[in-house]
Amino acid sequence: MIRLAAALVLLGFTAKAGAVSPTEAVTRPDLSEFEPGVRTALEAAISDFQSALADAPDPRAAGEAWGELGMHYQAHHLQGLASTCYARAADLDPADSRWPYLAGFVALEGGDFEAAESRLSAAAELSPDDAIIRLRLAETALAAGNLALARERFDGLSGGPGMTAARHSGLGRIAVREGRYKEAAGDLESALRLAPSATRLRHPLGMAYRQLGDRGAASANFAARGNGQVPVPDPLLISIGERSQSAQFFLEQGYAAARAGQTDRAVEAFRRAVAASPDDVSAMLSLAQGLNQAGATAEAREWLDKAVARHPEDPVARLRLGMAQERAGEEKPALASYEAAVALDPGLHQARFLLGDSLMRAGRYAEAAEAYGALPDEDASGALFRYREGLAAVASGNCEAALQAFSAGRRLRPDNGELMQAWARTASTCETASDAERASAEDVARQLFGALANREHAATLAMALAANGRFDEAADLQAQVAGRPLAGVADQQALARYRAGQRADAPWPAGDAVFYPPRLNNDG
Repeated sequence: MIRLAAALVLLGFTAKAGAVSPTEAVTRPDLSEFEPGVRTALEAAISDFQSALADAPDPRAAGEAWGELGMHYQAHHLQGLASTCYARAADLDPADSRWPYLAGFVALEGGDFEAAESRLSAAAELSPDDAIIRLRLAETALAAGNLALARERFDGLSGGPGMTAARHSGLGRIAVREGRYKEAAGDLESALRLAPSATRLRHPLGMAYRQLGDRGAASANFAARGNGQVPVPDPLLISIGERSQSAQFFLEQGYAAARAGQTDRAVEAFRRAVAASPDDVSAMLSLAQGLNQAGATAEAREWLDKAVARHPEDPVARLRLGMAQERAGEEKPALASYEAAVALDPGLHQARFLLGDSLMRAGRYAEAAEAYGALPDEDASGALFRYREGLAAVASGNCEAALQAFSAGRRLRPDNGELMQAWARTASTCETASDAERASAEDVARQLFGALANREHAATLAMALAANGRFDEAADLQAQVAGRPLAGVADQQALARYRAGQRADAPWPAGDAVFYPPRLNNDG
């Protein structure tokens, strides 16, 4: 984010003969603190302001110069300076509603509701039919807690689907605060039907449903909440956005385009972010990701290499480079990149998981188990971590640790077939497994085979039968497995063991594909 310098410089500008005022002054920040694109844009804006003010033939033209400078300041998040410029513009050209409107919007965003009310009301007097100004006045009343006035203002909004959605949005939020939950749900549902991208409304809608006793609808809305607002085109704010040369502004544009599936627009926005701030690692990584999604993998790789070269201490840059290397089949460099990412940020879970996968493919199973084991059990995704940890433990010869990992995974996802099968096979083959665990393994294996009598489940049930001493039944079932078209040497060896009255000695044969996690591809 841009940091506003503490030092402020007063620049005086002397007008030409006949201009509106002999001297005008503008306060600006120390531009050395800004990212390159913003610094260049603000320097140009101040220079243009100087020229425009010097040449202004009348107060209206001078007001335009001040307002234009204010829009440049607002575009780069210098709200205080923008407000000062808008106030001067309104003094010079009191008939133009743009300046009190923008001053009011800045005050509303800054939480100064009294100033917002005053300035927006002045704008409304100048442009009484402007729906956007009336919407901002309604939002001001709601933000200030004046619910009766807010309800009156939102109820009076009209002017197309966007404004209708905004009206329902406001009325619904007011109804939640007033405890009228049924009405709130109706209005908020209407707003979302008109504006599905307004995911911020999912939170108050979830609150309304929770109070109405519909916990399912409440949970669904809470899960879907986001930061999307009702899209109401505001020409002035759009114009201000177009003045921005902030990398962050372009990044946000790119993210929005990517979420909408507009890959080309996202890439263009990310390119502008890099142009605005050439050393911004987030901009470089976002551009690389956008290019990769657009299929331009070679250029994406170039940007990743640049990001790591310029920011070797950035763990996300290391992670993204590792992912590109893995997709390209560069296993050893990818593993090294993941190791570097984890060393830089031990809490970067994606890097640690991919490191575990790389270690598995390299046959470094004990290290892989350690990598997976450091990942958390915070939610259901932890079940995958425990599954991979268990596989790595099996491959390293530590069946006790594998049983513990598979058991932990099953607690997170009790009905997951892969975890059930892995646990049953390990309990059936581990020398230290208890009789109770072997008996339970047979129950689990029968459940799997009953649900789907495929080759894998048949082999699992045969293992469990042999583990419980029923070698004849195990041999009969394994003979069916060994006789199938895809049977291999390991299937024949298992059959021979059961016929000899021996249990299976491993859950899977060494080198089985289960111990080789698939590499990322360009979709992963």
